[in-house]
Amino acid sequence: MKLVRERAQYEWLKMNIFTHWVASSNQMSVLVFDADQPLTHKIVTSFSSLETEYRRDPFWPYTRLMDEVARLEDMTVMSIRNYVRAVEQQAPQEKPEPPYRFLHDISRHAVHVTETLDVAIETMDGMLSQHESVRTHVGNDDSWQTVHGRLLFSQQLLKGLRWRSNANEKRLQNEIQLAFHMVTQYDSGVSVAIGKAAKEDSAAMKTISTLTLTFLPPTFISSIFSMSFFKFDTDTGWAMSGNFWIYFAWALPTTLITSALWYYWQKQSDPGRSQSVEGRAQERQSLPR
Repeated sequence: MKLVRERAQYEWLKMNIFTHWVASSNQMSVLVFDADQPLTHKIVTSFSSLETEYRRDPFWPYTRLMDEVARLEDMTVMSIRNYVRAVEQQAPQEKPEPPYRFLHDISRHAVHVTETLDVAIETMDGMLSQHESVRTHVGNDDSWQTVHGRLLFSQQLLKGLRWRSNANEKRLQNEIQLAFHMVTQYDSGVSVAIGKAAKEDSAAMKTISTLTLTFLPPTFISSIFSMSFFKFDTDTGWAMSGNFWIYFAWALPTTLITSALWYYWQKQSDPGRSQSVEGRAQERQSLPR
């Protein structure tokens, strides 16, 4: 896999290898398929440059094949590392807006890279075990020692790359958690600011309510005595009309109707709250006494 650009575009490189060794004639046949042309050309070129004395060992092709696998794995691990490092070097923003989708996409690729390294290391373990079993069939022990040593080197190189890949995963998860905590901290700050503004608004509304309660009774008294039902004369004093009951006949029903409409509107606008209130009331009734 190779990551390119900032969108983490990638491509998977696949190669299947089949080998057949004829011990009597010391001939090796190698079949490479499902690999792209540049990779196939590189493998063939590496085979042609191998020393003749190593070819007495039937595992000699795998020394060059594992070199190429280790090269591709190293390139992939470093690609992931470059993305992680770029994320780590980003300057903090006043309003954090981390690209979570991008970070999780890179994390997914990092997991895939670790998976391929684990498979490669397990394959190397089986390959080395099989190479031990053919030691007596190789005519030249020096050739066997050289091939075995190169296979061990490739195995150790892959193990080192796996540790680096594991570190990439942990570093990336650390950045994802840091981004999440930074967003949470920023949202908490915004909530605190909103709470302060709401507290200031509440104080203002409290002042308005206090003024309203202060001037409401005098306003009500002034409204009552300013109606035509009352009359003041310097000779006779205060006089009240006998039809003053009309005021109560209209005021009381209007007040009741308005209160009923308001209660109905509140109940319809918040049905969940009324249901929860009814549910709590039923629970209290069902509790044993």
